[in-house]
Amino acid sequence: MAQRKIGYDKDQTIGVELSMRILATGLAFLFVIFVLGERAYAEAGDPVGSVERMRGVADASSEGARRQLETGSEIFLHDEITTGSDTRLLIAMKDGTELTLGDDSLIVIDDFLFDEEGGIGREVFSVVSGVFRAVSGGITALDEGEMTVRTPVATLGIRGTEFWGEQRADRLHVAMLAGTAVIVENEAGRVVLTEPLFVTLVTAPDAAPSEPVRLTDEQLRAALETVAF
Repeated sequence: MAQRKIGYDKDQTIGVELSMRILATGLAFLFVIFVLGERAYAEAGDPVGSVERMRGVADASSEGARRQLETGSEIFLHDEITTGSDTRLLIAMKDGTELTLGDDSLIVIDDFLFDEEGGIGREVFSVVSGVFRAVSGGITALDEGEMTVRTPVATLGIRGTEFWGEQRADRLHVAMLAGTAVIVENEAGRVVLTEPLFVTLVTAPDAAPSEPVRLTDEQLRAALETVAF
């Protein structure tokens, strides 16, 4: 009776192992694509909002390329946005945040992530100079959502809020118009605005925010006029 040889084919085993590795690599790649797609990470050049309304002249630049903005123009991550005199610009971000800029303002879109299903979000603007009004959107409603505004003298943490601010030279005024809270802080101190129509002043990066005071009717009208169409 012929004896049956028990063993293995080395080439066949190597082929199977290689196929399994290729399959595993492919599955890992698809998983990464799936996660990134679900979390909606924005990278340089990705649209994160658009111009909903404007008056006057404004432009945006990214990686040295400058373009003039008009109603409907897309706003991209890392855009540096500049407004001219007698200008108003309303930007609608993809999470529903509304950002209005007034005359002679300069801001940068630093970061944007909106994963509504995963409960994760991040929105960061730098206000280099100028006047602004913002109504926070879906990101601040998430369990792990953060909205931050950076300025030369302080950082603002936003908690489901409508707020106004003006950064001119080394002076920053911040007022909460409605909502939950605006945290104003720098290396010298921290103030939390929790009552509507209260304002704080920061005069330098090493000067603590002032104690909040309530805006007078005249001050409120003057502030809102700077961002009114």
